[in-house]
Amino acid sequence: MKKSRITWISLAVAVILLGLVGVALATRGTSGSATESGSGAYANVTDPDALAELTALRTDFADAREAWAAEYNADRTSDEAQAAMQTLRDQYQADMQSVVDRYGIDEIAGSQTGGGGGQGGGQGGGMGGGMGMGLSAAD
Repeated sequence: MKKSRITWISLAVAVILLGLVGVALATRGTSGSATESGSGAYANVTDPDALAELTALRTDFADAREAWAAEYNADRTSDEAQAAMQTLRDQYQADMQSVVDRYGIDEIAGSQTGGGGGQGGGQGGGMGGGMGMGLSAAD
């Protein structure tokens, strides 16, 4: 009797969790297309060409970080690995700033003092980088 009750309770919990995951996935897909208007860090970017360039730069940066991780997986803390990551970050920041300047974008959310994550970027700061430009007062 006790095993049966535990089984039913476990099954009910699993069904509820699956339902919550389904709802979360369903609502995640309804936030709109990135090409219609900016959202999140790009919320104030209204020019579709600028948004496309920023999104492409972000994707390229993510791909470059994955390649960096594959190359330096054995020792990501080495001076060589950290120098390579810093080069990636600096290039990404320069590329983003170029787009911001070219399209006259006032500010990208999280990229100014107090909004980013300092060294490592806006999301997941520290070694390995982050997605945001991550400017801080020290920059």
